[in-house]
Amino acid sequence: MPNKGDLLMARFNWVYCNLLFSLQTVALALLASSKTLLTREKQLAIERAALQQARLTALRYQLNPHFLFNTLNTISSLAADSGAHEAEEMIAGLADFMRASLSSSMDASITLAAELETTQAYLAIESVRFGERLVVEYLCEPDLSDALVPSLILQPLVENAVKYGVARSKEAVHVRIAARANQKELILTVEDDGCCAPGKLAKAGTGVGLKNVAERLDALHGKEAIMRTEQRTRGFLAELRMPLNISLSYNVKRR
Repeated sequence: MPNKGDLLMARFNWVYCNLLFSLQTVALALLASSKTLLTREKQLAIERAALQQARLTALRYQLNPHFLFNTLNTISSLAADSGAHEAEEMIAGLADFMRASLSSSMDASITLAAELETTQAYLAIESVRFGERLVVEYLCEPDLSDALVPSLILQPLVENAVKYGVARSKEAVHVRIAARANQKELILTVEDDGCCAPGKLAKAGTGVGLKNVAERLDALHGKEAIMRTEQRTRGFLAELRMPLNISLSYNVKRR
């Protein structure tokens, strides 16, 4: 007959085995739950990425017809006012601009230098129409040429300046495009000094183009990027702030 000590030891072993089994069961359940949670997080990340891509694609489809309509309207007006030669120049400029703007995806990042080339192609179109009334200044730090920016992010801002600043003024209007860095932040500004009728301010900054830019910045960078606009007595300012990232090709060239 087992003594009291043996019974105590047997009871201890039984409790220990049950406790060990319970802990193993809990550990396996936690591991399975962790794997399920990780899988769900990956699915959510894929869904968020797909949603962001769909949003950016929708914004692209919104912007391109908007710009094309405005440009074709300008060409039509120019042809009626000035004849076929200037209209042909604008059509050629439009072809160059569309070729440049459609060569990259709207959700892709390009260098600031490439973005400025596209902006210059657009301004070449408008310069045919406005001539000496449109004066463009570039104030961009040379070291930022390889900074990465969203494709076609400046054109809507410049179009806004031309439409509400240059087109409404009888005098020469300066459109300034600037880029500077503040530590790890890239700051892009487009401003004009267009003068509207006495006692009236130009109604700018509320159209499709600027809303499109703000929504794209939000989709790409969230709270890390912002667009600020400022209506002035003379002119209008649009400022973009986003994370400063340099193209890898630039780092390779520097080595």
